Amino acid sequence: MDGFRNAIEDCQLSELELKGGGFTWGKSKGTQNWVRERLDRAFATDSWWHLFPLCTLSVSHVTVSDHDPIKLVLFEAVVEKKIFRFKFENTWLKEAEFHSEVTKFPVSLIS
Repeated sequence: MDGFRNAIEDCQLSELELKGGGFTWGKSKGTQNWVRERLDRAFATDSWWHLFPLCTLSVSHVTVSDHDPIKLVLFEAVVEKKIFRFKFENTWLKEAEFHSEVTKFPVSLIS
């Protein structure tokens, strides 16, 4: 472990904060002998931090394994959900196929 610590120090790395819990591995959950550890970590240089200042490292809890994966998101893309409202156009009534097309749908879909 000393060699690992020295390598981190020599490379001037800093650890990314883990969100969503402090542990990534567990054994004997639900018993008195429950052990939890943080096995997974991520490190970065100052130049990397300048490229991705808004990054997040999070743990995803799963039930099928004793090991919870971590996920690094470099930036959050915000996608706005547009609400589309249906607008009936009176000009549709003038279309020859309008009435025959509308009557093809069950009443439950229209109402």
